[in-house]
Amino acid sequence: RDLHSFPTRRSSDLPDVPMRAISPWPRPRWQKAAGAMQDAALHDLVARFPQGRFVTAQGATHQWLPFERPDVVIEAVRETLALG
Repeated sequence: RDLHSFPTRRSSDLPDVPMRAISPWPRPRWQKAAGAMQDAALHDLVARFPQGRFVTAQGATHQWLPFERPDVVIEAVRETLALG
């Protein structure tokens, strides 16, 4: 399923579990339009989960985010595990 096909409001059919979506920020100028659409879709997806949160990774790029900002990824995993 593509991210744009998910409903935009919270849904009672989803479990009350922690969910994090991490996105690079800021986007390069050439990627702003596509990045804005992707971020909007991720915000919509995260909003479907009662414990969902959108996280930005300052200074990271899409393909290298885990390598450029492992601290953000580790913190999101720790936060998710602590809430679960």
